Amino acid sequence: MWLPTLCVKMGIPYVIVKGKARLGQVVHKKTAAVLAVTEVDPKFSTDFTNLVSLAKEQYNNKYTEQMKKFGGRTFGYKHTSQKAKQDKRRRKEDAKKEQ
Repeated sequence: MWLPTLCVKMGIPYVIVKGKARLGQVVHKKTAAVLAVTEVDPKFSTDFTNLVSLAKEQYNNKYTEQMKKFGGRTFGYKHTSQKAKQDKRRRKEDAKKEQ
């Protein structure tokens, strides 16, 4: 399951950061793929609550808008041309059977 989908399902705020190096700066490493904040110093609690509210506002609440909508229930070119060929073949066979 894709991580943002899981976060939305569980009600956990998430943020997508551009580049693994930026996450690495937070944990003082070269790169980091994922970052989970489990404890926050009391002196940073207001900053953290602001971050959480922004994350919910910009990502969690707009999840359905941001997700890609695949297809409009239309078939691709290859599929439609293949179906057309099959239909043409069936019509020929039906015409031969009728004669």
